[in-house]
Amino acid sequence: MIDDDELFKIITDQNDFDRIDPGRYLHRGSYLDRLKKMVFEKGIVIIQGPRRSGKTTLMKLLIREMLEKDKIRSDSILYIDLEDFRLSSSLEIELLQKMIKLHRERIRPTGKLMVLIDEIQNIDGFERYLRTSYDGLEEVKFLITGSNSSLLSKELGTLLTGRTNTLNLYPFSFKEFMRFKVGPDSLERKGRDPIIMNGFLNYLKIGGIPEFLDMEDPSSRLREYIDQVLFRDIMSRYKLRNERLLRELTRFLMAHSSSRISISQLSRTFGVSKDTIMDYLSYLEQAHLIYHVKEYFASAKEMIRRPSKMFSLDPGLVNSIMTGDRIDSGMILENVIFLHLRMLGHEIYFYIDPVNGIECDFLIKEGLNIVKAIQVTRELDDPKTFKREVTGLIAAAKRYGLKEGFLLNMRKEGSDEIDGIRIIYKIIPEMLLEM
Repeated sequence: MIDDDELFKIITDQNDFDRIDPGRYLHRGSYLDRLKKMVFEKGIVIIQGPRRSGKTTLMKLLIREMLEKDKIRSDSILYIDLEDFRLSSSLEIELLQKMIKLHRERIRPTGKLMVLIDEIQNIDGFERYLRTSYDGLEEVKFLITGSNSSLLSKELGTLLTGRTNTLNLYPFSFKEFMRFKVGPDSLERKGRDPIIMNGFLNYLKIGGIPEFLDMEDPSSRLREYIDQVLFRDIMSRYKLRNERLLRELTRFLMAHSSSRISISQLSRTFGVSKDTIMDYLSYLEQAHLIYHVKEYFASAKEMIRRPSKMFSLDPGLVNSIMTGDRIDSGMILENVIFLHLRMLGHEIYFYIDPVNGIECDFLIKEGLNIVKAIQVTRELDDPKTFKREVTGLIAAAKRYGLKEGFLLNMRKEGSDEIDGIRIIYKIIPEMLLEM
């Protein structure tokens, strides 16, 4: 274990808050506002999300915000970065206890101490430590980040049930992307403005993972990102041996993003058991690489039995493994809309008409009711495409008693009344900037 003087020097270095320059980072206001609210509520705050989505940055921006705007005393904040190489030989529960003890003894904070721990998964058994500290009498407010698979582990959920408050963080939305790449004035433009349209095509190409936004073509780095998640967050954690299966399954799902895929189909394609496929899909979802959406049924048993639609974490990741020029395809557009709906916190399903088999891309559920039907397509110029998309949308709207449906596309706006249902056309980039 590191001696006290050396450890206190590390604490001092990590807590030099004057070095945090908010101007270096995009101010992710909606996330920061929610996080600040959680700080003053009961519970251990968990910031979870995929690798390199900005969890550490958000934590540092929170510190600056609380020091400058909320007038929190700096001595009441302790930031611990467990990725610091100087701590690598001492990553045990005792290290956390010792750092908090040293801070109290040498800094002498008054009142409740806020402890922010970055990459907490580096400490084995951190779940039990957090529970013991939370249930004890010590006046400590914990905020933690870590790899998503660790923060969704079964043990964490069991030990900390009812003791956590979670903020889900995602890569940049298109709105954040435009604010970062073009500036806040870009948000006032309309969706068919050339700057917006070019920006959207760029977003489809490189995605919204913050680390890669300054790169003209980050494809190779995005593929490296996928490999890092597969090996560090999945293979290592779950002690998997079939690297080839995990890699090929991931690429297959990304290449078929927004497509309906069943467990049986994947089992036949890769020549492994359904249980293996189900396990691997669970790992991919916990690591935030792949998400799935179920066809909506009132019966949960029926939903489980039916194929799911698969979506990727980020359009840049999909584009990085595609061949040919497909960055404006309906497939990736649908993936972008899914991510947008997920970032807004919606409960998402899709619909298949039992009579003609035509699909409606998204249903939004609130409480017990379906409240919105959404269809996504690139263009509506082809009469066959128009008929197919409108038919699916109308079928879903009528099935769930909706008076309107949304048809998102790249060119047409306005509305029509078709078969008793109001069809609202919205241009995708403009719609993404509105919310």
